[in-house]
Amino acid sequence: MITALDRRSKHLRLMATLRQKGPLRFLALQKAASLHAPEVDRILKELLRDGLVLARTVPSRASTVPVEYFLGKKGLLHLGGVDAYRAYFVHHRDQVDARVMEQLDQIYA
Repeated sequence: MITALDRRSKHLRLMATLRQKGPLRFLALQKAASLHAPEVDRILKELLRDGLVLARTVPSRASTVPVEYFLGKKGLLHLGGVDAYRAYFVHHRDQVDARVMEQLDQIYA
């Protein structure tokens, strides 16, 4: 469990940020999740590929096409499962390794 959280904690943080704040453009998402731009770019590519996060263009008169990212149904279901694990671990906090709780708290910070 701890290694899975290590590998995917930033993915989950990005998804939790999108669920909490709603559709966001790249820079707003980067700031809200407190991650570096290359990390956000890499993670978004993976989440988009897996269908957990979706993208849509926003009408604009500018020469560039703004894109908003939002959590898809698959992403909402995935986070729901993580929420269930977190609720279990919070309820049994005294039996859970402190590192696991620390990582879960960082995801939802």
